[in-house]
Amino acid sequence: MLKEIVSSGNKDTRSGFGDGIAELGRTNPNVVALTADLAGSLKLNQFMKEFPERFIQVGIAEANMMGIAAGLTIGGKIPYTTTFANFSTGRVYDQIRQSIAYSGKNVKICASHAGVTLGEDGATHQILEDIGLMKMLPGMTVIVPCDYANQGSNYCDSRSPGTCLPAFRKTSLAYFHQSGRFRDRKGPVFF
Repeated sequence: MLKEIVSSGNKDTRSGFGDGIAELGRTNPNVVALTADLAGSLKLNQFMKEFPERFIQVGIAEANMMGIAAGLTIGGKIPYTTTFANFSTGRVYDQIRQSIAYSGKNVKICASHAGVTLGEDGATHQILEDIGLMKMLPGMTVIVPCDYANQGSNYCDSRSPGTCLPAFRKTSLAYFHQSGRFRDRKGPVFF
């Protein structure tokens, strides 16, 4: 079984997210991407190119982005908000708690540069409590994909109802794949 696992090189999980959300956009016309001035960092270029009418640039206004996302769900849209983890969890905790989590909105809060993986950008862009803050909210699913192939949009996709926080890294890591079996929201089956 382990001989079937193949290394496919090095890539970052945020690139996996960018590829994944573009694919979701192709399969579900209700998927909408929002960003707080970080479209390049969150690898949204392909989504923006293919679906400009479903892309919303809110600027450096993360709290407003969460409110807009909550509102979009009322019309049947599935919003994916994108910014750095520090700004998509800590800075907007009240908006997520009140407008998204407690009201059970189907918002995907996509956070890049989670934890201390962003050392070179300094302490203002780091957060240690991001996963803890989100995990204690009702109905919140927190996913930290291990590599490009298991990036968060695979698990936090438009078919999964409810609020979700996939946390991505900027760092490129080796990624592996195995042909065949996957369990929904549980990753690959190796044994």
